[in-house]
Amino acid sequence: MNRIIKVAFAALLLPCIIAAAPRMGVGARIDPVSGGFEFRIWIPTQSGAQVFVAPQAIGIYTGSSTSNYYFFNVGLRAGVMYRPENWISPYWALGVGYGSDDGERNHLGGRGVLGISVAPFKYAEDESSWLSGLAGLRFEFDSGLMYRYNQYDYSYGTFEDRDQWIFFPDFGAGFVLSW
Repeated sequence: MNRIIKVAFAALLLPCIIAAAPRMGVGARIDPVSGGFEFRIWIPTQSGAQVFVAPQAIGIYTGSSTSNYYFFNVGLRAGVMYRPENWISPYWALGVGYGSDDGERNHLGGRGVLGISVAPFKYAEDESSWLSGLAGLRFEFDSGLMYRYNQYDYSYGTFEDRDQWIFFPDFGAGFVLSW
């Protein structure tokens, strides 16, 4: 019951956070903990940096009369980007994620990263050109420390195996289009 109350409270706060955010963005990421499609909320700070909160998710499901297959990954990243008005901006982020592959392979993990964000169309020369619409496009490359706990079930729970991954450095990449 306590878990349901927390989820309901978070769901009620999300529209308030979105309404207060002056900028939003969408994109996608690849990393070993929480890759997938991303919805990003930007929140300015007094120092000129921008804080971002980015829920991520991806899911695929196929079914047939003989078997079912699904994969999903959900995650949440938050971080700070410094000098976001420049075309090259440093950032740091913390992220967590959970994934499942047909219920037989599950992972839960976290990442702490430092990265560089590049906005190649930030200074489009002509405001009327089609490149000005891409001014909010950023490509991100990061590296840091990753911890991931993996659990494998074989033959519908008959055999079980667990392991832990700790990588330093690990690598991630992504893109986001903000407006």
